[in-house]
Amino acid sequence: MGNNRCKPSGHGRGFTLIELLVVVAVVGILIGLVLPAVQSAREAARRLECTNNLKQIGIGLQSYATTYGTFPSVVDFVAPNGVGGSADRAFSPLARMLAQLDQLRLFDSINFSFAPDRQYGPYANLTAMTTVVAALLCPSDSVAEPDGYARVNYRFSLGPTPWGGGNYYPGSNAG
Repeated sequence: MGNNRCKPSGHGRGFTLIELLVVVAVVGILIGLVLPAVQSAREAARRLECTNNLKQIGIGLQSYATTYGTFPSVVDFVAPNGVGGSADRAFSPLARMLAQLDQLRLFDSINFSFAPDRQYGPYANLTAMTTVVAALLCPSDSVAEPDGYARVNYRFSLGPTPWGGGNYYPGSNAG
């Protein structure tokens, strides 16, 4: 009669339901511990990129000042009486210094004789107005692009300027 060894049944040894639940719970806890660290590292990288963008803008400002002897202006024309023109609806200093931000082709596409939002301005400057420049965006900002315009996250402080009226001329006695 031969061989009396126990033969295993047709089922192999597998995980029980409890073992499987324990493994899933341990993996869930590990993911819960690691995920905040990963998110924190991502935000730190975005913050570092934002800081680098600001440094590039600062270097661009210095390069502009070296080239032109002054920092870029918000005022976009000189009135006949010799004082600066309206700062309302003028080109941003960032637009004026695109060449110093390694965006020479984009800078060359701008026609500064047309105000950005007056009569022919949007058509004359459509390329510049719709081109996204990565150096001008903070990666932590999740705001959507406005219709028809590229977005920037960095602004210039104009100091104690009565902004918004459109009738302010630097050097005049206006409020």
